[in-house]
Amino acid sequence: MFSIYGTTGRVFSGSLEQLRRVPGVGQGLRVAPVDDREITFVGALDDAGRAVERQGERAGQGAAQAQAAVQARREAMAAYAPGSDVARHRITTVAELMSHDVLLLPADAPLRQAWQMLSARGVAQAPVRDADGRLVGLARLADLAPPPFVDPSRLAAFWAQPVSARMRTPVPAVDAETDVRRLAQVLAATGLPGLPVVDDGGQIQGYIGRGDLMRALAADPPLDLWA
Repeated sequence: MFSIYGTTGRVFSGSLEQLRRVPGVGQGLRVAPVDDREITFVGALDDAGRAVERQGERAGQGAAQAQAAVQARREAMAAYAPGSDVARHRITTVAELMSHDVLLLPADAPLRQAWQMLSARGVAQAPVRDADGRLVGLARLADLAPPPFVDPSRLAAFWAQPVSARMRTPVPAVDAETDVRRLAQVLAATGLPGLPVVDDGGQIQGYIGRGDLMRALAADPPLDLWA
C-alpha cells in the first residue's frame, strides 16, 4: 500500500495501480518490462567479478585473496542458477528490509540546524515530521542550501527559516507490509532513492531505499527477492 502525505495529513492511500492515476505521479510510474533473462544477471555477476579481481591485483592482494574473491563469485552464481538446491530466504515485504535508524527532521527546526543534522549523518535527504511525529514532507541538502549569489546580509534570516518553508511536500510513502517488488517498481520508474515507511496514522516507522535492496542481495547471495 502506498500513500501521499502533506502538511494537512494523508491525501492519498491506495495500490500501485491507483497511485499511477494520481495527477502528476502517473507519468513517472510507467514501469518498463523487467528483463529477467538468466544470462543478463549471470553476465553482470561475471563482469563484476572480473572487476573485483582487477581491483585486487592493482591493490597488491595476494593470490589467496584473489582466489577467495573468485570462489565467492562462483558461489553467488550457483545460488541463483536455475535448479540450484541452495536454500534461499525469500524476502517479500518492505518490513524485512527497511532501516529503522532514520534521521527525522522537525518541521519547525531552523534550516541551519537541519543542514547540520544532515551533514553530520552524511545523508542527502531526510523525512520531515510534525510535532506529533507524522510525515509532512521531505528535505534535501540541495533544498536547504542558500540560493546562489544571495545577499550576505540576508543569510542569517535565510538560515533562521523553518524546514517547512523549504521542504518538499506532499511526498509519497509506503506501508511496511507492501510487497517489496511493488516498491522496486516505483523506485525504478520514478528515480526516487527511497520512500519513508509509515503506519496507518502517518507515523514514520523507518525508511526503505535502493541501498537496502542492494545490501540484501550483496550480503547473502541465497536471498531471493523475486521467486
